Amino acid sequence: MRRSLTRIGIAVAVFAVAAWVGFAAAAKLAPGHLRARIERELGDSLGAPVSLARVEIRLAQGLLIEARDGVAGPFPDGSTLRSPSARARVDLLSLLLGRLELRRLLLADASLALGGAGPEVMDLDYLSGQGVRICLQGHQPFMAAVRAVHETLKALRAGTPPAELAGLAPAELMKQVTRDQDYRRWMEDFLGGR
Repeated sequence: MRRSLTRIGIAVAVFAVAAWVGFAAAAKLAPGHLRARIERELGDSLGAPVSLARVEIRLAQGLLIEARDGVAGPFPDGSTLRSPSARARVDLLSLLLGRLELRRLLLADASLALGGAGPEVMDLDYLSGQGVRICLQGHQPFMAAVRAVHETLKALRAGTPPAELAGLAPAELMKQVTRDQDYRRWMEDFLGGR
């Protein structure tokens, strides 16, 4: 029994070393092919095109792939993910079976450039069902606020008394957005009813 387990262990080790040697040889002999394969695997996982400037393979607590200057995207919403350095661990068992599966992906100094959601992804029921809680729908709310502030300041400069300004938020809305009830409760708690 022990001898059988030893033989199996040696066979697995030989296959793992052979796979690593083959993968390392492929990295030296055909780096473009390896980079393209990794880009394709990452692209399939992320759902967007991926490009890498350089790919290296190292043996450090398993098989480690290091990539430089990676860019993923654009995603359907226009977002782009960039990282000057990325590391991924390769699942050795899947590599022995002829598949390249990444176990863990670490991005160093990653940056995410957010894009606006186009009309094709603005189905709010679908997004909510996918767990999306924040969706950049454009800059129109900010632009409306800028216009409101501009019109108000323009009217004040023209001599309109503050009590006669048009388009002011009603008192109930102001209490809601300033959390008036919470504020009053906090003051009561802090000051002890004084």
